[in-house]
Amino acid sequence: MSNAFDMRETVEITGDISEAIEAHLDEEFGDDVLDFQIYYNDRGEHSVAVALQTGDVVDGRVLLVMPKPASGENMYELSGIYEDEGPVSDFCPQRILELLSPTDNKEAIRWRDRCRHRLLREAGQTDSLPPEHEPDGRWDPDASALPIG
Repeated sequence: MSNAFDMRETVEITGDISEAIEAHLDEEFGDDVLDFQIYYNDRGEHSVAVALQTGDVVDGRVLLVMPKPASGENMYELSGIYEDEGPVSDFCPQRILELLSPTDNKEAIRWRDRCRHRLLREAGQTDSLPPEHEPDGRWDPDASALPIG
């Protein structure tokens, strides 16, 4: 099974978006997906944190599912991003972070740190240090994103 997660495609999704995302991950990656969490906002955008196993390594991925009304009704753009590409979305639950293999990749470390910082902030533990790197164009930094799934 190929793990070509780094993709961008426009697809039609009718019905429950969470079910469509789960079906997509299952169809494309099967048992290599160890866990995932879907977050969404009130603009219909979804950010999916994924722990994906490739051989002996488990790394983080982000799947962005964004409405594309200009392409037609029920059309969405799927964009897959490896953690070592520094995803702008920093939504990832602790249980997925704990599954990830150690890494020396600076972008992956920064992404994991930003995710942990967000978790601390959401838990009200604001005495922690801010993340060392904030990416431009973060995914929905001001709106609350709710986990589903």
